Amino acid sequence: MTILAHIRRSGCVLLCVACIMAALIACSSDSATELMGIGRLELSLEDESDAPAPYSVNPMDVCLTLSTADGTYSHTWNGFDRFPQGEQYFAGSYVATAFSGDSLAEGYDFPAFQGKAVFEVVDGQLTEATIPMKLAVALFEGGDWVSECAGFEIDKLELHTPSGAYQVVEREAPSGSFLCLRPGATQLYTSLLTPEGQSVRLRVAEVVTCAGLLCGVTASVSRRGDIPTLEVKCGASTTSMPLSDKLLQSAPPTLHYDWAEEFVIPEGETPSEPVVVRAIAGGAEIAHIYLSIASPSLSAVEGLPKECDLLSLTPAQREAFASVGFTPAVSQSGGEIDFSALLSELVCVDASSGISAFRVEAVDVNGLASETQQLTVVTTPVDIEVKEISPALMGVNRAAVTVACQSAKFPSHIAVKLPDAASEDYLEAKCDITQIGPDCWRVEFTVPSGSEPVEARLLYCGKVRDTVTITRVQPSFSIEVDTYATTAGVRIVAADPELTSIITSGLHLYINDEESALYQRFPAEGFVSVIGLKPSHTYTFKATMMSGVAEKQFTPQVTARTESVRQLPNSDFEHRERGVTYWNLPAGGRFSQTTVEIFNQCNFITYEQEVPEGWANTNAKTFCLKATNKNSWYMQPSVSLTRSTAHSGEYSVMLSSVAFDPNGEPIPDYAQTGQPYLSYSPVVPHISYRASGKIFLGTYSFDHATLTEHYSEGIPWSSRPLSLNGYYRFLPVEANLSASGLARVEVLGKIDGTEQVIASSEALLPIASTFTAFSVPLRYEHFGVKATAIRVMFASSAYVGSIEEETAGLITIDDPRTATSVGGRLWLDNITLAY
Repeated sequence: MTILAHIRRSGCVLLCVACIMAALIACSSDSATELMGIGRLELSLEDESDAPAPYSVNPMDVCLTLSTADGTYSHTWNGFDRFPQGEQYFAGSYVATAFSGDSLAEGYDFPAFQGKAVFEVVDGQLTEATIPMKLAVALFEGGDWVSECAGFEIDKLELHTPSGAYQVVEREAPSGSFLCLRPGATQLYTSLLTPEGQSVRLRVAEVVTCAGLLCGVTASVSRRGDIPTLEVKCGASTTSMPLSDKLLQSAPPTLHYDWAEEFVIPEGETPSEPVVVRAIAGGAEIAHIYLSIASPSLSAVEGLPKECDLLSLTPAQREAFASVGFTPAVSQSGGEIDFSALLSELVCVDASSGISAFRVEAVDVNGLASETQQLTVVTTPVDIEVKEISPALMGVNRAAVTVACQSAKFPSHIAVKLPDAASEDYLEAKCDITQIGPDCWRVEFTVPSGSEPVEARLLYCGKVRDTVTITRVQPSFSIEVDTYATTAGVRIVAADPELTSIITSGLHLYINDEESALYQRFPAEGFVSVIGLKPSHTYTFKATMMSGVAEKQFTPQVTARTESVRQLPNSDFEHRERGVTYWNLPAGGRFSQTTVEIFNQCNFITYEQEVPEGWANTNAKTFCLKATNKNSWYMQPSVSLTRSTAHSGEYSVMLSSVAFDPNGEPIPDYAQTGQPYLSYSPVVPHISYRASGKIFLGTYSFDHATLTEHYSEGIPWSSRPLSLNGYYRFLPVEANLSASGLARVEVLGKIDGTEQVIASSEALLPIASTFTAFSVPLRYEHFGVKATAIRVMFASSAYVGSIEEETAGLITIDDPRTATSVGGRLWLDNITLAY
């Protein structure tokens, strides 16, 4: 055995072992070294092949691969002399494999060597590992070919390994020249010339060889009794075959074909005419029809055998052949083998993979073999040229690649694979293929959603031919912004309205160049909203559908200013002005002191009330100073401030539903009927009308003569609140406990030059014995229409229509003690607008 000294290479940069980190660790801190564990490594080769001269291992021809034991990281050096000796590696287990030559090549003087070593790199130490190199092939050497029987001549000896060629053993090979074959099952064939001049080819035996074995091959014909006998020795194996007259005179099986020496076909194409070999039995039934396949592209087909007996296929072999459409019709009497289906599966990735060999041989039950017929197929590449790559429209996610290809079979063989995030693999995409011109095709497919470019692999006949980058473009659109005080609505204006929903679903909004979280998204309407803005601030808005990429496509920038935050005037009702003021208003009719009908008694009531400043009310109607018959039955204040109850501050406003009658009839005097004597008149007159107590922003007037009222509601306003809020109490009368108060708000704006309501809402305020919060939300249906005015009204009942409507709906309770007819009462305080 010869020890091959390792070859050092100073200054070499270590690549890729332990994820290239080993080289970096050489420069890292001591603390990092202690944490990971670092050692140095030197490798050497040892020739243990016992190969005959001149076969030996040349370190410069040795390809070395170094891997971690778990296979996570590895690197290969094409030449052992390129391995950087003495470099640092993480401590741990490693595997070094080395080989030289081509273990698949067969023929004279094709030696191949291989070796493997498993070792540990130890922290802080130099590890010296040796890789033992051994022969990877079996060697054969021809010997004497002797015929002791007159007239017999040994013509040649052939050796054959699965999918290999039929190698002829040379009689007089040069000294030191050996036939190198793959180890394993090896078939031996002998060709004889009989005394009659007939050529006979025999399948003699099968021997199993191993790597590094040196086998001598000899053949002889000798007579044993009256029968000549063929004897073939291969290494330690000896096989004898009697050469009976019956055998020698029997016709061997034959193979017939009509192809040329070399068949040329474009990859993926099916031959225009069947490519067939026909097997015909001779003097005996056929026992074996051997098919040998040497094809780089077919070797990738799972389960497809390199060599098989077509008359004794295993179920797995039948299934593999059926998967590619290969179904030979053969039996012991012969048959046809049509290679057309196999040829259509051939692929040419490079020059070396473009040549395939199919060898067929028939052997009868006596061992007579046909001449081996070989079909050599040259698969020419089909050119695939990408002419144009259409980007994927985001949201639609359809991409297209325009490909030039002369093959009419292009649609059958083209495929596209795209990365799949879930499996971290490439999966085949469904393609729509359209021919758009002579030798020109458009391949459309759907890419995964997202913003990042997609690497698409184009496959032809199952092999990757090109990788293209599918870029992304977003649909053409712009945005319109409608800013409120603290929120904003953004409307998407798509060039193609059918894409509005898709754009809205994938929209990213940037405010002042920072991405903003969306509060609401309405894809069907093409609308999104944001919150958290500051009142009276200027903002810039732009939008994109892209995220996670450096270069985003944005819409043109829009600048908008938020509205100011305004509150209603005197919304806490602390500012007051004079309300109903009246001294000694008769309260009911006259009544006698006793049963004596002397009507000298009448009750009176004095009003000194205040009302909220800046708010209109309906006291002019319910307490009409021009009433024909001034009496508390006919004149009742419906709005007044009160200190008796307030949510905060000193005052709240009280609204009352009352009965009133500007033209009330005189009230008849009341004579007492007996004790106890009443201190009031129990006579209740007919009161014609009912009214809700109301306050609202604007002005109000009442014409007692015509019983008409005029509301001028609203004040100028420039902001759009999101809700009207406040606190209330409501006490209904027992006769109508289901009654409620009312809060109503309307915001107006100009649409097509006309002022219209752009948002409105109202809320019923049911019974509440203590101050309770309420909220009336507003929704704006008209995008971009700014506020010009606001209307706010509160009423002591839900009936706020005409005098007739209110009279018909309201219920008031007559109270002779106070000479009033009053319904539900509503107290309000702390009215605010939320933005």
